[in-house]
Amino acid sequence: ASAQLAANHFNEKDSSVVPELAGHNFQTCSVRFSDIIFLDTSHREKIAANNFIDLLLNNTSICAVVGPETPKAIDGLGILADSIGVPVIDYGSMDNRFSQKDEFPALVRIFPDMRIFAEAMAEYLGNTMLNRKYVSIISDHSDYSTQFESFIRPLEGALGLNLITANVLENSIKSIDNAISVIVKGGHNTIVLVTEQPALLEHIARMADEKGLIGENYFWVIAGRSLPRAYLERLRAAPNSPLDRMLKGSAVFRIIDPFMYQRDMDRFLINWMAQDSSLVSQLNSLHPLKGNNPFQVDYFVGTDNYFQMNDPAPLSSYIYDSVILTGISACELLMSEEKIPAKLEITVNEILGTRFLGASGNVSFEEGNNGRSPGGLSAYGVYNIRHGDIVNGLRGFDSSLTAIYQGSGWDKISATEFTYYDETTSQPTPLRTTNSNYLATGRHVVGLTLMGMAIANATGCCLWIWLMRNNKKILASQPEFLCVLCFGSAVTAASIAMISFDESYGWSVNALAHGCKALPWCFFIGYLIMYGAIFSKLSRTNQVFSFRRKKVEINRVVRPFLVVLILSITVLIIWTAINPLAWVRMENKNDPLATSGKCKSVNFSPLPFFITLMVMIVMV
Repeated sequence: ASAQLAANHFNEKDSSVVPELAGHNFQTCSVRFSDIIFLDTSHREKIAANNFIDLLLNNTSICAVVGPETPKAIDGLGILADSIGVPVIDYGSMDNRFSQKDEFPALVRIFPDMRIFAEAMAEYLGNTMLNRKYVSIISDHSDYSTQFESFIRPLEGALGLNLITANVLENSIKSIDNAISVIVKGGHNTIVLVTEQPALLEHIARMADEKGLIGENYFWVIAGRSLPRAYLERLRAAPNSPLDRMLKGSAVFRIIDPFMYQRDMDRFLINWMAQDSSLVSQLNSLHPLKGNNPFQVDYFVGTDNYFQMNDPAPLSSYIYDSVILTGISACELLMSEEKIPAKLEITVNEILGTRFLGASGNVSFEEGNNGRSPGGLSAYGVYNIRHGDIVNGLRGFDSSLTAIYQGSGWDKISATEFTYYDETTSQPTPLRTTNSNYLATGRHVVGLTLMGMAIANATGCCLWIWLMRNNKKILASQPEFLCVLCFGSAVTAASIAMISFDESYGWSVNALAHGCKALPWCFFIGYLIMYGAIFSKLSRTNQVFSFRRKKVEINRVVRPFLVVLILSITVLIIWTAINPLAWVRMENKNDPLATSGKCKSVNFSPLPFFITLMVMIVMV
C-alpha cells in the first residue's frame, strides 16, 4: 500500500509528504511510474531470484527494484541486478555487507546498517542512558549476531560497558545450556539476546530460569529479529512460566517508523488516513501471483475504510521513500541530460546523490558507501514488554514504545515510563551478582569490642587520675600529661571504627568514604597526642632533675609538641584535599565474581604523606 501510495504521489507530484515534489523542476518532470510489479518473495532467496529471472525472460524493462527485506533474498537479488545494471533499494535490512559499494555495487540502502543499530543499543545500555555497565550477550552464529558483536565490542570503553558473549547453535540445547552457564559465571545481570531464531526464546527462558537468571534482579534486552512484531502478537505463554517471567519488564529494540511515535504530526500518517476507496480499489486489483508461491495465502482484499481502520505496516515509511527516491533520481537524471533519451537508465551513483525530506526523515547517503546517513533519521525504538490478558489459560503480551533513537542520541517518549520485572520504574539492581566478601560479623563485633574496651579503659584511667590528683605519687607523675595520654589512646582506638563497617551494615558508599577520610586523622593525631604527652612529661621531669629550674611550667615543655602537631595537621589537610582516602570496591583478579572493599587513595599513592607523618611521630 505504501509503495503504490508513493507512486501515485510522485505521478501527481503531490508534495503533501515530500516537500521537494512542489519544486518547479519536479512539477515539470515528465517521469512517471507507468507499471509497478509487486512480487512476494516470502523472505526466501530462491523465490526472489526466480521471480526476478522470470521478469527478465519475459523481456520486462526494469527501472529499479525496491526490496526485498531479508538479507538472504537481497544477497541473491543484488548479484542478478548488478549483472544487468539495475539498482536495488534495500529498505529494511541491517546487514552491514550491503553498505560495501565494492562488494554490492547495485545496492542502495535507505535504512542504516548494523553499525548504527549496535551503537544505538550500546548508548542505551551504556553511560549515556541506563548505565547498566555489566552486559552479557547471547547470540547465534548468524550474520545478524556476528555483525552486532563486531560493532558493539569497540564501544565498551567509551560507553562504560563490560561485555561477556555466549554463543548458541541452532537446534542445540546443549549449546544453550553452555551459554547460560557462561553468563552465570560472569555474573552480569543485564542480558541481551541477539539471534534470528525466535523459536530459541522458550528454550533460553527455561534454562535461564533453572540457573536463576530470571527475576527482579535481572534485565532482559531483546534485539528485534529475536522477537519480531508478528511473532510477539501471536505469542502465548502459561502464566508464571519461564518465558512469561523472562519477557515481563524486558526491552525490545526495533526498527521504527516516525509515524509510530508522532502520530498527530506525521505527514505520511496523516496522508495515509486521508486516502479513500479509490486507492483501496487500486490495491485490490493488484495480482499477488497466487499459485506461483506456495506460501501465499490469499489475495489482498481491503474495505473502503481500510486506510482509516488500519495503521501502516512497519517499514512503510521506508518503502514509501524508496519509491520516491527512484522517481526523484530519474527526474534529476533527466534534467541533467541535454536531450531526452529513448530509455532512461538510473544508476546507483544517481540515486546516492539524491537528497530529500521523506516519510522516514532526511534521506541522504554517506560518502564512500551505499548506506544512508543516520543524521535526521528516526530508526530505532525501545519497546517495553508487559503482561497482556490471559485467554484460555494462556497469557498474551503487550508492548509500549518508551524511547527513540534519532541518529544523534536517545529521547524518552513523554508520558511513557518503562516498567521492569517488579512493576516499578526503578532499574533492577545490583548490576552484577558477585561475592562481595563483606566484613564478617565476628570481625565486626571483635573490632568494635576491642575499640570500646580501649576507650573505656582510657576513660576510666583518666577519671581515676582526676579523682586521685591530690595523691603525692599521682602529683609526681604529672596527672595533666597522664590524662592527655589517655585521650590520645582513645582517639587512636576510635580509628578501629573506620575499618569495622562496609555496605552490609547499611553504610552508604558516601558514608564509608567519610570514614576513610577520618581514618588517618584519628590514627596519626591519636599517636601524636600520646607521644607528645610522654615527650612533654619526660622533658619537664628532666628539666626539674637537672636543677635548671625549681618550677617548670607546662606551656614551656609543650611548645615543641604543638609545633609538630600543627605541622602534622597541615600535612593531613593537604592529604585530605588533594588525595583523600575513599571507599573502593575492587574486583578480585583471581576470581572475576569476587570483590572486596577497602579505603584507597583517589589519585596516587599515599606513601609520601604516610612517611611524613611517621617522621613527625618519631620527631616527637
